[in-house]
Amino acid sequence: MDSNWFFASYILLWTLVLGSFVMWLVVLRQIGILHSRWGPRGALMTEDGPDVGEAVPRFSVVSVEGSELRFPGDGLLNLAVLTNPSCSMCEELAPALGTLLRDPPEGVTPMVLVTDGGSDAAHKLARDHRLDMARVASAPTAASLLNVDSTPLALLMDGGGYLLNKGIVNSLEQIEVLVAQARSGEAGDVSSEEAAPEGELRDVIMIGSALGGGPEEVSQNETPERDR
Repeated sequence: MDSNWFFASYILLWTLVLGSFVMWLVVLRQIGILHSRWGPRGALMTEDGPDVGEAVPRFSVVSVEGSELRFPGDGLLNLAVLTNPSCSMCEELAPALGTLLRDPPEGVTPMVLVTDGGSDAAHKLARDHRLDMARVASAPTAASLLNVDSTPLALLMDGGGYLLNKGIVNSLEQIEVLVAQARSGEAGDVSSEEAAPEGELRDVIMIGSALGGGPEEVSQNETPERDR
């Protein structure tokens, strides 16, 4: 009699275990479906910086390594991330900047500009997070030249110096989305959620695409109007 109860309880136990396993598989599948529908998170829309489609000011800074670093850059696609040592969101993004500089999206030339704290802050950021010192620089005038108040701000520019896309970012995923959206040519396609509370980012993607033509030479204090 006891043996029958033992086998019955044993079978019941395994039935419960297998049932729980199947239930978790279903839950994980549904999570995967929801994730694919929502897609990756995008950057937070911002009015900071030049407007999408405008030529950005050109200037040069000295990298942590001691070499010249020219903004917006000399690549086909140039990505600048502006960061600030007093910004908590920038500190959270810092580890992702190492990955960005080591393994950037294909065809993208990245740089990191530290807008406050001087050369000491730029050296500390590069040293603490093992960033490529040739691609990190102190740029105290960048915020005023680019009309930037909020960081961390990512600016994506084409080889001619025109702004393709911009946004507040707090992860490598958001930076990748910013690049992918610009490449897709979905100019003016902006998706957003309700306004985020202070200190909290929400998924808002601002997508832009530059028009044709190339900018004239510009100084640090002026940006030419685009040829019509």
